[in-house]
Amino acid sequence: MSKRVSVLIVVTFVLTLLVIVALMPALAADTDAVSGTDHIVEAAALHEAGELDAAEKIFRGELEADPGNTYAACQLGLIYMKQAKRAEAARYLEHVLTCEPNNVFALVWRGVLHLDAGNEDAARDCFMRALDAEPQDANAHYFLGVMEAAAGNRAAAVSHFRDAQSAGEHADDAEIHYRLGRAFMAEDMAASARLEFERCLAIAPNHLDALDALGWLYFNEGYVEEAIETWHCGLDVSPHDAELRANLATVFGQKALELQETGDTARAMLHWRKAQRFEPHNRAAAFYLRRLERRQASLGQ
Repeated sequence: MSKRVSVLIVVTFVLTLLVIVALMPALAADTDAVSGTDHIVEAAALHEAGELDAAEKIFRGELEADPGNTYAACQLGLIYMKQAKRAEAARYLEHVLTCEPNNVFALVWRGVLHLDAGNEDAARDCFMRALDAEPQDANAHYFLGVMEAAAGNRAAAVSHFRDAQSAGEHADDAEIHYRLGRAFMAEDMAASARLEFERCLAIAPNHLDALDALGWLYFNEGYVEEAIETWHCGLDVSPHDAELRANLATVFGQKALELQETGDTARAMLHWRKAQRFEPHNRAAAFYLRRLERRQASLGQ
């Protein structure tokens, strides 16, 4: 079974989808309030365009001119997170929370930094404080769902993911559908899990984790060909993905053993070779192929 699922997926997700989702509402809500000039708008546009150094310079200037400019401090924190400068990011987010203890944006991203560092209690405290200030904050619910799922609290995880979806901005979020699918899968709710994985893939067809998990759902329900096809779709995206290749090697190896038991040596060898094609160093495939080849050779003599 896949070992992809981990709280560490937070790091990747932070630096992609949720960065954009979190940035845009803050820009719309706060720019007029924090500055009477066009500098903040310019910096936010540069930030969105990925010109982080230029955006940083402007935000730092705004913050030096007005240390109470929490919007600029939040964006500096986010920029440093993108640059993996965690200590700097934490310093600016803490500055925001000193000025505004209930700043939801800063609480969520400070929680993410705690989670990235393995400080789960501190992370949970930040996310819960964010929800105290804004009960419908989608990002806080999402990350609490990640934590609950990692801790094995599936019902709580599903509840938080559902709340993240109901907030509106994440209703069509592939990652939340994937997370819900994993939670349902862990509870042996195969039909619900399959539906969530399919919803995820409808939004993000190349989501490798969802393809991996959906393949196992098909396999465990006896739909072996569907499982193989699903994993092949994953390999079309990432041809060298070790986990997907191992999945296929496992399935072909199991089929080879079944064929051996029925005495169908030729087809068993064919399936062992398929397993070996996906995992060239598969020891079981090498062992049984040698054994079957010797048997065929002895019968030929």
